[in-house]
Amino acid sequence: MIAVLKRLPIALMTLMLMARTVWAGTPLPDPAATTSHITVAAAAANGGCAVLGTVPATKDAAACQPPDRQPAAQDDYINPQPYSDFNLPQIGEAGANVITPQQEYQVGVQVMNELHDAGAILDDPLIHEYIDNLGHELSSHSDNPTLHFEYFVLNDPEINAVTLPGGFIGVNSGLILQTDNEDELAGVMAHETGHVTQRHLARSLEDQKDRSLLNIATMLGAILVAANAGDPNTAMGTIAAAQASIIQHQINFTRADEAEADRVGIQTMARAGFPPQGMINFFEKMQRSSALNGYDRIPEFLMTHPLDLTRMAEAENRAQSLHVPPRPDSRNYALMKARLQVLESDDMGKTLQLFTTGIASAHGWNQEAMRYGLALAYTRLDRDKDAIAIMRQLQDKYDDVIAFHIGLADALMAGGRTAAAETTYQQAMQLFPDNEPLVLSYARDLIEANQPQRAITLLLSQSLRINRDPESLRLVAKAYEKAGDTSDSHYYMSEYYLVNGLPAAAADQLRIALATPGVSSMQTQRYRARLERLEAEARANHQRLVTPGT
Repeated sequence: MIAVLKRLPIALMTLMLMARTVWAGTPLPDPAATTSHITVAAAAANGGCAVLGTVPATKDAAACQPPDRQPAAQDDYINPQPYSDFNLPQIGEAGANVITPQQEYQVGVQVMNELHDAGAILDDPLIHEYIDNLGHELSSHSDNPTLHFEYFVLNDPEINAVTLPGGFIGVNSGLILQTDNEDELAGVMAHETGHVTQRHLARSLEDQKDRSLLNIATMLGAILVAANAGDPNTAMGTIAAAQASIIQHQINFTRADEAEADRVGIQTMARAGFPPQGMINFFEKMQRSSALNGYDRIPEFLMTHPLDLTRMAEAENRAQSLHVPPRPDSRNYALMKARLQVLESDDMGKTLQLFTTGIASAHGWNQEAMRYGLALAYTRLDRDKDAIAIMRQLQDKYDDVIAFHIGLADALMAGGRTAAAETTYQQAMQLFPDNEPLVLSYARDLIEANQPQRAITLLLSQSLRINRDPESLRLVAKAYEKAGDTSDSHYYMSEYYLVNGLPAAAADQLRIALATPGVSSMQTQRYRARLERLEAEARANHQRLVTPGT
């Protein structure tokens, strides 16, 4: 789905949308107003940034901040941290003139919700935790570590990664599987993190804004020349040359952003302790794949992140100048790669053979990861006894690995041994209290076992008691729906949207909950009180927007 959408002719829609919502300086609408929806397909080739989705109409930017922190001040984007050892352009002012960090975050969170709803984001708590932790290990060593960053996995076999507005960075499942070690994966993620810290999306919009009149003038001039030309071939050649001039500028701008993201990403990797050669190795692998397979099989990564000899040489020279000692892969890298192989497989016979062969040839922890993958494959093939046997061995040998506890419980649940699965989960929760993937996995298994009320109790007493995690709220809403309580399902979807910075969508869910047949008087009071509070906050925020200085 994502791969198809990326190939739509959407650049013009991007310019029109941004001209309407940002460049024209149109005041943002009252967030308390009824939600309308506009279909948006927006992409910025510069910096590998893309936006895809059906997005609620823009609301008050102040009400759409990251839920757990204030948005970064503009100065955070302008001045590199003092430990930066090379000069970067002062890019914050230019980007902020077009779209503010708050507006970027607002657009990003809207797109993320649409991607979730479309099933484009891989919904696996263990893999999400791994990729987000790895991303934050990198971003904490970037030039702007206080910015909002969120890393996720796209359910897409293409080899690519994408940076959305607001610090949302997606890595395709196909790219993760293509990496040979964690350094390569960290290299791609550090590169994408560089796009965020340098605000390449905002800079590309600024460039498009500055060049729009020049581009129009160039084309009008070409058309006038063509109109006066006697030779039709000369006329078409003149117009083609004008188009080529405009396109070449865009290519040059994209190449500059990509090279800058390389430089920033390499420095980030070194600070975080990852050998930067991992980034170079992955780029070289993509080039070799392109050379071997021809134009029709160019990796998507190269199409959205163009490489040339100059860029490769500069990146390699910079990487070699930073002497970072080798770093072993984390245990979770091999485990999550094996898990992803099973989740993304459409031929479990081949996948089973892959792990069987891998166990025979691998050594050390990689061999254990192959056994873990084999057990997951057995679970998907309904060979529950085989899966349980392997998972129990792994759990007994490595009781500090959460993935093995969850894997055993999943295999037991799939085999109909619900009581044993719950015992496994409860024992694991004593070892790892409040672990988010563990709680979410337990709740999901309870929902699948037609025990939604127990899942609700678990989530409300564990995950949501500790923090208002968006995925926990989404799962509570799903559990209430499975239990037949539609109104409370909408109530918790309202809380989900609110945590994600979409107060208008949250208000809509509360209105739907109030209109649900059979809602009790107590529920009505709770929903109405929550809705009135949201509307009051929205009016106050809107008043501050339209009345400067208040």
